[in-house]
Amino acid sequence: MSLTNTSSLKLSSTEHSRPQELKIAVLAVLGAVLITLNVLWLYFPDHARVTYFFWFFNIQTLAYLAACALVIRYEPNRHSFILILVIAAILRFSLLPTIPAHSTDIYRYVWEGLVQTKGVNPYRYVPAAPELAHLRDSYVYENINRKDYARSPYPPVAQLIFATSAFIRPYGVTTLKVFFFLFECVTIAALILLLMKLGMNPARIVVYAWSPLAIWEGAQNGHIDIVAVTFISLAALAAAYNRRTTTGVLVACAAMVKIFPAMLAVAFYKRWDFKLPTAMLTTLALFCIPYFVFGRVTIGHISQYPSEEGFLSGERFILLKWIHKVMWMHPYTYMGMFAVILSAACLYLLFREKDIFAQLRGCTLLAGLTLLFISPQYGWYYLWLLPLLSVTIEDVPPLQFASAALIAYSYIRYHLAQKLTPDLLLAPIISGLSLYQFPSVQWFWLLLISSAAFLSWI
Repeated sequence: MSLTNTSSLKLSSTEHSRPQELKIAVLAVLGAVLITLNVLWLYFPDHARVTYFFWFFNIQTLAYLAACALVIRYEPNRHSFILILVIAAILRFSLLPTIPAHSTDIYRYVWEGLVQTKGVNPYRYVPAAPELAHLRDSYVYENINRKDYARSPYPPVAQLIFATSAFIRPYGVTTLKVFFFLFECVTIAALILLLMKLGMNPARIVVYAWSPLAIWEGAQNGHIDIVAVTFISLAALAAAYNRRTTTGVLVACAAMVKIFPAMLAVAFYKRWDFKLPTAMLTTLALFCIPYFVFGRVTIGHISQYPSEEGFLSGERFILLKWIHKVMWMHPYTYMGMFAVILSAACLYLLFREKDIFAQLRGCTLLAGLTLLFISPQYGWYYLWLLPLLSVTIEDVPPLQFASAALIAYSYIRYHLAQKLTPDLLLAPIISGLSLYQFPSVQWFWLLLISSAAFLSWI
């Protein structure tokens, strides 16, 4: 090779590396913004943390969405995911030792783990029951929500995690948060392996790893939904390797942390696949029997939950409120309409041949439609969409992204102004287009997660 050719190759290599260096530099700046806002929040006094959290979270969300767009559209080199992992770890480590600021759920988790270490079934008594008086302390017990009337609403796998943490350290709030952090490590590892198995850029892990919702609801508030996300990620990885029994077991475990992920079995199911449903049903039985058969208890707070959370009155449903601006609809009619649409989506997925990409898109569709229609008022309920979007989200033209952003923004504006405008009515239409794998819908789901988290704190 001539000296001239050698020089031109070096020049070409240098020119090629510069855009990659620029992408990584921009990614580093966006990560620095996320970390800086975490640190600023830590140095604020307690009363100011609540006041300014709204602004911190939303600035973080903008930086996060910019990072997602950068990675999905311009694909920095595969080694950029190391930078993403380092920043994700810093963001979580900075919040792990802090007292939960926006939710008291973790105190009930710790209490129910403690109860189990004393040989008491957590579904048997409310925390304020006199039979448990000897376990009360001045910190964990005093912060338990619904302690006077609600038995545990948390399924068996969640209970086993609470108990394991309590065996290590009774009354240990931070200990349980460390458990959730370890589950997040498994989630991120599983998603990276899944992305590599599918021949995709592992830097796409940014969709989960840098999500402000995942960071604050895991490391700061400590919500058990983080564990459901882990089992969903592992189930997706098992499905990619066509491990049908393992997939069934993992979907069942996710459902026994948070009930909603049970429907993902429909998307993972293949025709004449008896291994997945058999494994799922067997796993459900093995975990539930010790608590519900030998424990001689009721189903806990689940029977009270629909009325308490506004399902029966219809107050829970954002879409129903929009419909009421045009016409009155009974909440049961709305729930029936949702059931028909969800059933149609399930049938569409159940009886078609699906490769792993179609299975994951199907999971995103079912999770997205459920969250859209049920519209949970708590941001952490939206977490189970994130690992699916890490794989299924695609690059879209700017106009398609803008349309998804406009519809997500309309959710926020409706809550602030309480005014129905035409663009609000497009939400069901664009979500329905996901049946045809319309790429901008995936961005709609991601923006919905961000706006939902915002709405849960206003």
